[in-house]
Amino acid sequence: MSQPWIGPVPVDLFLNEFMDSGASLTLPQSALEVKFPSQGGSESALYESFSEFVQKAEICPGVHFHTTAHTGPTDRDDQEHRDENSLGEHDGEVIPQKQPFDWQYDGLIVEFKSTEAEDPFCSLEDAKECDSFQKTDRRSRRTLCKLANYTWDSFSYQHRVHLFMLFIAGNVARFIRWDRAGAIVSASFDYVEDSKPLMRFLGSFAKLDDAQRGWNTTVSRPLPNEVEEFRAAINSWIERHGGVEVVRRRFPGAESTLDEEYSTYKITVKPEIGKSQTLIVRRPFSQSGNLVGRATRTYFAYSTTPRIVVFYKEGWRVEADVDHSETTAYRKLKEGNVQHIPTILCAGDVIVDESPLRTLSDIWARETDEECYVPCPAPPGLVLQRIVQSVVYPVQWLLSSLQFVTVLCDCTIAVDQAEKIGLLHRDISIGNVMAKFDDDGQTFVGGILIDWDNFGYTDSDHEGQTTRRHGTWQFMSIEILKNPTIQHSIVHDMESIYWVLRYGSYRFFENSGGMQWEIFSEKDWNEYSGSYVGGKGKNVSLLDDDNGEGITTPALRTIIDRFGFEWCQYYHDPIVIYLKSHHPSTRPVLPKELDELRLPELLAPEDTISYIMTRLEPIRMERSKPQFWIDLFKQFIALNDKSVDFWPPDAVDDKYPQHTENAARIKRREEVISSTTNKSDGCLYGYYIRMPAMTTTTIQTSDNTVPSSTKKRAHDDRDEPHDTSSSSKKPRRCGGDEGDAGQ
Repeated sequence: MSQPWIGPVPVDLFLNEFMDSGASLTLPQSALEVKFPSQGGSESALYESFSEFVQKAEICPGVHFHTTAHTGPTDRDDQEHRDENSLGEHDGEVIPQKQPFDWQYDGLIVEFKSTEAEDPFCSLEDAKECDSFQKTDRRSRRTLCKLANYTWDSFSYQHRVHLFMLFIAGNVARFIRWDRAGAIVSASFDYVEDSKPLMRFLGSFAKLDDAQRGWNTTVSRPLPNEVEEFRAAINSWIERHGGVEVVRRRFPGAESTLDEEYSTYKITVKPEIGKSQTLIVRRPFSQSGNLVGRATRTYFAYSTTPRIVVFYKEGWRVEADVDHSETTAYRKLKEGNVQHIPTILCAGDVIVDESPLRTLSDIWARETDEECYVPCPAPPGLVLQRIVQSVVYPVQWLLSSLQFVTVLCDCTIAVDQAEKIGLLHRDISIGNVMAKFDDDGQTFVGGILIDWDNFGYTDSDHEGQTTRRHGTWQFMSIEILKNPTIQHSIVHDMESIYWVLRYGSYRFFENSGGMQWEIFSEKDWNEYSGSYVGGKGKNVSLLDDDNGEGITTPALRTIIDRFGFEWCQYYHDPIVIYLKSHHPSTRPVLPKELDELRLPELLAPEDTISYIMTRLEPIRMERSKPQFWIDLFKQFIALNDKSVDFWPPDAVDDKYPQHTENAARIKRREEVISSTTNKSDGCLYGYYIRMPAMTTTTIQTSDNTVPSSTKKRAHDDRDEPHDTSSSSKKPRRCGGDEGDAGQ
């Protein structure tokens, strides 16, 4: 986690700032008399003692601690047996006794370690001496990763602004408050010698309202009839947009929307632009694997007005970048009459009590009191933003590469029109070029360019404009991969479209192989610049004799090769271009119409190096203009009018599903959840059930060994597609997918 751990905050300061419900708190005599026994032994024994201690103290009226750890084998029967003592109520409904661990009710995480040596944080004196609040040994880093992972689980299943955690190591305890900007950590205290701070924390927690406990109060639980209406609407939509007919392709992952393991929520969206919406959602269609940062989540949602299925997106934007928010982008695009962008139903920041819903960790980091806790670099303040738009379709939905190329052509038109009003997209990727179909998903309409949340301005002097690298790593231009501080321009968006063309063609359309997938994820740490760099593999691949080798569809193979040659001219010396254009070709014999489009006219066999040199700079200038690429796209698309053999139906199932990163991340998270809820003798969870009259907290144990998938989690300050790696030294990571962008 490269965002700061802010601390050690004095215990009284933490309690005064975060645990003051406004109601008076009087500790009962039982709480003052109970003394927690000295701890030792296994972690599985600690939660039993803790639960017994809290119950005896009678400090949490309305909060019930339930152990959910089993002590036997890890088969399904025992997994249910571990909950045999659980009993609670929610909205008047009795919770079954044999209820599996349910992340949706998690309200307070309680994490135990058996010895004080396993506390991953330093004292104030030690932290000042070594200039670091967190310890750097391997065991401490693993513990920090576990804390982040367990918090991610709660944020993933819930709609939260922040979350409290109680961390206990041996005889010492700490309080932690998490949000999307980082974690505020209290100083440690010996709760065996003095249990009053712990009693005050638990007693105060019981009196906090939902907002103070961290819940997003614009989200509520729907009525039963609303849940049924949501389920029927989603099922109907899936049936209409992905039936059993061979000619139709199912919307990938749509069925997961109705996953019964997730709760159903009702979200009230009151936007800056568009009309208010009331949405019903369940499981996210996709979500970031990062705990802190933008933490974007997307949903198939049911809008109760006007009773349609829509696409809902929420994420945390940088507060200071209001002129760079996605809401601002769509407002400007609409005012500029830019085509091929999504239909925005509503968009804007989440406002509660006339103020944006924002993080607090950044404020504490900026206002560090060096007498109280260790100075740390302040992360940017984040504000929750929501976008509701009409549903568009990923390229997996397409039936032919002709449709894919048409989508890219339309997205190029959007980039061109946006540039004319002074905007740059800056994050063109396989996930952001989408297809538009009619209401029943049967008739292809064209392409849509989505996700303008990374947009910038063509004016480099525009307020707030930065030279920080933006985009999805796999599709960034060679120039930006080599130099993370270069000013983003229209030419970089044009090159990203080429890499999307090449990547998508080999993933979703007929081919016999030939793609070197490693060129998309290649990265190296550059000590001089203090950032990751890449692009070497892409640059070398442009010199290949046939950039479309292995592609079955003649026109698709040719357009990949032609576009690759154009970018070869942009990046390479005249002698290289001459040799490439005159090298004996291993390509199959092409029809005349395709052969004429394979190479530009100026590179006839008699062209000389000196002639190429005189023409190279004008060529490069021309290639920086979107209209050149639009015209070239249209020439290839027009071949379909001459013969359908140029563009036959050629869609196939995803040939490289391991590259489907969102699905892979969620699968890894499910593996973590499964492993941390089915085994005893490890970390402990606390969760409570929100209800009118009673709150329930459950303590959960997990395996003491961090699963391999846990070690691979990335909890840093950014989402994978966005590079902020401009620090002066290589960041230490809790784990992560090294192929992800922007790390």
